Amino acid sequence: MSITDILSISEQLYERDIFDDVSHLTCRGTGMTRTMHLGKLLVPIYRFEFWKKAMDILGLGYDNLIALPIDEEFKTDIAKTRHIVLRLIEQGEPILGIIGVLGSSTYGSIDKLKPLFELREECEKQHNNSFYIHIDASQLGYMKSLFLDENNSIIPYNILCDKLKQEAPLLELTSDIYDSFTQLSRADSVSFEPFQAGFSPYPTGIVCIKDARLSRFLANPPKLCPEEGNIPDEIDGINQHLQLHQCGGSISYMLLIILGMGNALKINGKLE
Repeated sequence: MSITDILSISEQLYERDIFDDVSHLTCRGTGMTRTMHLGKLLVPIYRFEFWKKAMDILGLGYDNLIALPIDEEFKTDIAKTRHIVLRLIEQGEPILGIIGVLGSSTYGSIDKLKPLFELREECEKQHNNSFYIHIDASQLGYMKSLFLDENNSIIPYNILCDKLKQEAPLLELTSDIYDSFTQLSRADSVSFEPFQAGFSPYPTGIVCIKDARLSRFLANPPKLCPEEGNIPDEIDGINQHLQLHQCGGSISYMLLIILGMGNALKINGKLE
């Protein structure tokens, strides 16, 4: 089942006002049980250590973290990744997600993201299976702004190469790198760090989620008033919706524009 299909089901539950009740019946409410197995998370071998720590904190276990091999260019080996994914599907093993990297901290390498998205499409069409894709763009995510024109539209590859030859003749832009940057919006989520290539002394990280319905699985809003009470949009003169922008403010909005996710925070015309 694709991420979109799963979120569509959550939307139906939300409309029927039973989302929280059903959510409590999952591991989010009951915790992990002996018979529950959520699956494997596939991460490049040069991953940050926090991925292993996350598996520990979430109780998923180190054994469910699969390290993806790299090729001779220090990028995630797509052919071997495909073999691993198809083997897991054949074994009936759920795949929690695959992590792609846009600028590794170890080698500065940029994964070939287009084949990764194509692999998911292949799994959906031929094997009726799917998985979540998150891109760790902490190092070079902001560089996508160099691929956009003044209208925030992607500059065609040939035009960008010609421009690069004039302004930086020693640099070469390959089609693989171009595709990786220009197709970031196909990911389910992308993480950035403004203090990296964003050149902003802002000590925090930002995660941009493609489909805002996913935030319902992440949010756990505090109940400041009784359940039956009508909570106003403003508390002490502060609009609650502004909480969305407290971490980053204009930085967050700029990232959504860069990613092509400018409408990502809207559901039926309303902020979620």
